[in-house]
Amino acid sequence: MQWHGMAVLAANILIEERNLRIEVVMVKNG
Repeated sequence: MQWHGMAVLAANILIEERNLRIEVVMVKNG
């Protein structure tokens, strides 16, 4: 159970990091 929670947490962190990068790229291009 603990491993599943950690996997979800890691996935959320990666997704948020990717979204931040996409926003930065859009701001630079815009």
